Amino acid sequence: MENLGTRFADILDGTSNTIAVGERRYQFKDVNGNRRYSNAAIGLGVRRRGNMGNGRSDQIGLGQFKINYNHTSNWRARSGFSSQHPGGALFVFCDGSVHHISETIQHDLNANQERISNNVNSTFERLIARADGEPVGDY
Repeated sequence: MENLGTRFADILDGTSNTIAVGERRYQFKDVNGNRRYSNAAIGLGVRRRGNMGNGRSDQIGLGQFKINYNHTSNWRARSGFSSQHPGGALFVFCDGSVHHISETIQHDLNANQERISNNVNSTFERLIARADGEPVGDY
């Protein structure tokens, strides 16, 4: 949640099993080949809510969508984690280590590449959750 901190003691699944930060691309081509801009990684000068939109939406990555998702809907594609290099994206874990995670990682998605349920029941979701108590497995 916004403006609330997380202590290391709150990361019950272990710092080496929990994602802290994920990569986001600035631009991409959607499934129709059109260039899209996601405005990812805007860190300075973030607009407050109510002032010409919500600039924070360009910074917050959601595990709701597949990594490197190239949907024609700009909000869906820019909401997930992504990178310019093919095959996956880079993630910083809570222990400070950096890992490349494949876009084929097990994820609970439907035919539209959107998350099926609110349950933490896939490898990708377990890496994002900090206190679900489930083993991560291989990724």
